[in-house]
Amino acid sequence: ALAPKIPKGEIVIGNFIPHTHVEYAGFALGAWVIIVAAISAWRFWNAVKINEPEVAVSSCRGFLDCLIKAIIDVLKHTKFKECGKAHYRYYAHIMIFWGFIILGIATIGDIIYIYGMGVHELALPIWDPVKIIGNIGAIMLFLGSAWAIVERMSDEKVGSGTYFDWLFLLTIFGVAITGIATELLRYASNVGAYYSYVIHLILVFTLLAYAPYSKFAHLIYRTLAYALAKSMGREVKK
Repeated sequence: ALAPKIPKGEIVIGNFIPHTHVEYAGFALGAWVIIVAAISAWRFWNAVKINEPEVAVSSCRGFLDCLIKAIIDVLKHTKFKECGKAHYRYYAHIMIFWGFIILGIATIGDIIYIYGMGVHELALPIWDPVKIIGNIGAIMLFLGSAWAIVERMSDEKVGSGTYFDWLFLLTIFGVAITGIATELLRYASNVGAYYSYVIHLILVFTLLAYAPYSKFAHLIYRTLAYALAKSMGREVKK
C-alpha cells in the first residue's frame, strides 16, 4: 500500500513520484555527501602537507591562485591528456566528466523551474533549453562510459580492472542509459517509463551516496594534490 501506484493514462512522471520528493531527498543526500567529502579532503590535505618540505620557487602568487590553476587543469584534463599508456581514456574520461557537469547545470535549471517558477511537472518539451542541456549531458555520459567499457574490455595495456573500477563505471553507464530510456519511453507513451525511472533513481542514489568513497573522491584528492604541487613548486616541466 505504501508503494507508488502506476498512474493510468498519459505518462506523467510527477504523478508517479512527485519531483519535490526527489528534490528533497537529493538535498539531504547532497548535504551528507558534501560534509563527508569536506572531512575527507581536510584529512587528506593535513596528511600530505605535514611531510612536505619548504619550497623555494612556486608558480603561483598564493594558495588560492594555485587552487584555481589546479581546478582549471582538472577541467581541461591537462595531465590526463599527457598519458600515453591508453590515449583513448582522455576522450572517454572527458566526456564522462563534462557530461556530469552539464547534467548538473540542467539539474539546477530544474530546481529553478520548480522553486523559482512554480513548475510542478518537468515533462519538458524537447526544445526546452534545460531539456536540451540535459540531453547533451546524458548523451556525453552514455558515449563516454560506453567507450570506456568497450576499451577497458579490449585494451590489454590497462588490464581488465578491479571490482571497484567496474562498479563505478557500470553504475555511471546505468545512470545514463536508464535516464535516456525513461525519456524515450515517456515520449513513446510507454508505461515502462515509470519502471525505468525507479531504476534510474536507485542508480543515481548509489552513485551519489558512495561519491565520497568512489573515484569522485579521487577528483577532490587529485585537485588538492595539483594545488599543493603548484604551491610547492614541484610541477613536472616539459
